[in-house]
Amino acid sequence: MDDDTETAVQSDQRRKTAFRFKGCTDVDLLKEVIHIRPFEAPHGEVRKRWTEVTEHLQRIVGDRITVNATRKRFDDLMTARKQAGKEEKAKQNERREANGVKIRDAAMSTMKRKMIEADEVDWSEEATRNKKQSRSSSQRLTEAGVVVASLVEMVSKANEVWTEEVRAQQDSNMLAQKKLELEERRYELDKAEREARFALDRRETEAQFIFARNSISVKIVGGEALKIAFLVK
Repeated sequence: MDDDTETAVQSDQRRKTAFRFKGCTDVDLLKEVIHIRPFEAPHGEVRKRWTEVTEHLQRIVGDRITVNATRKRFDDLMTARKQAGKEEKAKQNERREANGVKIRDAAMSTMKRKMIEADEVDWSEEATRNKKQSRSSSQRLTEAGVVVASLVEMVSKANEVWTEEVRAQQDSNMLAQKKLELEERRYELDKAEREARFALDRRETEAQFIFARNSISVKIVGGEALKIAFLVK
């Protein structure tokens, strides 16, 4: 009986191992891996994460798929992706080199064309230069005079602008000085007014004190006089 059970288990495992992945199954596998992230599991829990991935896939495709098959299929997909990336990179390098050759050829053609055009331009400029050199001395003097006149006018305008700026600065300084003088005069007037009021208040206080003292003295003297008159009687 035990031999039959073991044989059945082995047969069941072989059937599970024989599961064939398809495109849609690969998509489901990648979705579960992204969701559960077994590659980020701490040490000792990687197998547990892959078991969880397999259980989720079993709900979709049945229990014929195993943990080992799930993990191996993911590794195969990653290896194929890396290989495809290398091949694509190699193709890109080939295209880049081919484009580089085309660009160099185009650049050489452009340089040759520009050299030919430059020779033609040099010849044309040389002819024009010879023609210009044949101008009379009077024309050169006239042009020089125009340039000098323009320079003189520019210097004159610059001096006018500088003079206006200096005058404006002087006016600003004068206004600031006058404002400062007015502030000083206002301060002195306020100070004199405060001192005058203080002196007046002090005099009024002294006068009130003297008046009160004299009033008290009169009352005392009057009271003594009445007392003496009563005793005489």
